[in-house]
Amino acid sequence: MFYSQLIRLCKKEGVKPTPLIKSLGFSAGNIKRWENGATVNSDILLAVSEHFKVSIDYLLKGDESSECSSEHLSNSNNVRYTNGIEKEALRLFRTLPEEEQLKLIGRMEALSEIYKTEENTV
Repeated sequence: MFYSQLIRLCKKEGVKPTPLIKSLGFSAGNIKRWENGATVNSDILLAVSEHFKVSIDYLLKGDESSECSSEHLSNSNNVRYTNGIEKEALRLFRTLPEEEQLKLIGRMEALSEIYKTEENTV
């Protein structure tokens, strides 16, 4: 899904994928791997989402409702934490391989839905 979203966004903006990926500081060889179904790493996801001002969900899922404006995106060097728990969670998250990060995000989304449902029934 990432590859097709990247191509779609590049066409929309009138840029070619190879120069874009290079300008973001990544190897253009990644493009062929994504076309063949390889997963994209989190650094690239973040850079591409910030460049196009779309959410990472949009890049991974292609859901139009996941698009967001630039004010919703935070610069990776300017992350603000609500509390120490969030800071520790992010620190630990960053130590995980990308595949495990994606699994964890899925688990967190599922938990969030459970708690939303419980809040609505109380």
